[in-house]
Amino acid sequence: MFAPLIIFLGDIPNNSPVIFDHCIFDRSLSGDDFLNISRTQFKISNTLFTNTNADAFDADFCTGELDNVTFKNIGNDGIDFSGTHAVFSHIKMSIVEDKGISLGERSYVSGNEITIDHSEIGLASKDLTYIFFDNLSISNTKLGIT
Repeated sequence: MFAPLIIFLGDIPNNSPVIFDHCIFDRSLSGDDFLNISRTQFKISNTLFTNTNADAFDADFCTGELDNVTFKNIGNDGIDFSGTHAVFSHIKMSIVEDKGISLGERSYVSGNEITIDHSEIGLASKDLTYIFFDNLSISNTKLGIT
């Protein structure tokens, strides 16, 4: 199901569009975010983020889409967006230490078929963010939506 292992040892520069399909992001041992992009476009599909020590995916002032992406055993936030416009479909999260999805700074996110299980907070929104989700399931959290 997933591609052979590729080890990424650097930053993605601002304004560099990214596409990840059939990837595994596994075992970040240090740093703040496993994948951090800024001011660009992205498409992530058929991908797994697992065993992170901090945020799994951080996007600042980007546009893009996530389709069939799984987050498991995440040390902080699963998704952390600021000023980002995105479309989600078929997102699964389990065992997220802080927020499953954190959205701020006028992010605009729509999506369907989103499942968040075993996180501190399921979904957090602030700073005039707009969220439109269909078929959202949040379970086993201390706080579902804030």
